[in-house]
Amino acid sequence: MRVFATFLLAAAVTPAPALHLSTFMAAGPNATWLQLNPFNPRERAVVATFPGSPAGARAAWSANRKRGLVWFAPYNRGFINNHEEPMPAGLTERLFLVDLPTHQTRQLSLPPVGALRDAGYDAGGAVLALTEQEIKLLEDKHGRHYVDFEGKRYGGDLGHEGLPVLVHAYRLEPDHHWQRVQTILSDTGWDYAQGVRALAAAKTLGTRTSTMLTAHPGEGPALGTGAKEKLRRMAPALHGTEGDGWVQLAGTPGPVYFWMFSGEFTYATGRIAFDTGAKTTLAPGLPWSSRDTVALNRHGASLLATCAGSGSHPRLWDVPTRKLVFVENQAWDTVFWPD
Repeated sequence: MRVFATFLLAAAVTPAPALHLSTFMAAGPNATWLQLNPFNPRERAVVATFPGSPAGARAAWSANRKRGLVWFAPYNRGFINNHEEPMPAGLTERLFLVDLPTHQTRQLSLPPVGALRDAGYDAGGAVLALTEQEIKLLEDKHGRHYVDFEGKRYGGDLGHEGLPVLVHAYRLEPDHHWQRVQTILSDTGWDYAQGVRALAAAKTLGTRTSTMLTAHPGEGPALGTGAKEKLRRMAPALHGTEGDGWVQLAGTPGPVYFWMFSGEFTYATGRIAFDTGAKTTLAPGLPWSSRDTVALNRHGASLLATCAGSGSHPRLWDVPTRKLVFVENQAWDTVFWPD
């Protein structure tokens, strides 16, 4: 299988000098972590290679950018054309340390309790893994709910719609075993669930792709009447429920709009449009519908869109020229390589 992405560079496009992407692709039976320049197909380096599929990849970097942490999980997926992305049969969780200067990897055992939900480096360089454990709360004679775990009782009423879980923070020790450093009661299974984010360790994690692949980009200024009319003329059939609509993306060198739908929160979708001055036009090369959630990330004059949650199907545009520069339908966990 190939590891070459599709580059669609237009001569008029001037890239940011230090812009690179981090992405995962298949190379035969292996997953390859690549650092590439989307504006120059010859500028591409293999960061590391791992056994198995690249599907469900996640990456994290140490603060000094000399070490990486990569894990693969079957639940790291998004939506494309209103369908959940298919995952390879038999895909299992795997976790690896990466020495970035030497490209050497070391596979780690998974933390002993719970399903891995996030991982990364703290500011001091420690590797932390956050897991979620399914539980069933018991009730004492006073009507209080609790669960016992390894000799300690965890209690309390969550008081809302979520499902109770225990969440654990583990620290990787020098001999590569996992030391549990925190356990608390949390919740999962609804929009306001805290999950592993309730752990103190979650607030110490540094740069990682899991925080870059959400469908909640910054919103720019409110749309004026002229912009609303141009968007209506461009897509007259696009309607939503109350709270849905076009939103301007913050932080771009020219007006960029995305269709937003609302649930408990608002979500960016795969309807993305550029303003040419006289009119608005849909961004070229869009593979998504108005119900597929996308992650939108910006770097200088470049806009990167991927499936939210998985970082797959990346599209990168040069905003000033509105040119589609890079597209790849077999990539995962695609983000801008952190500075």
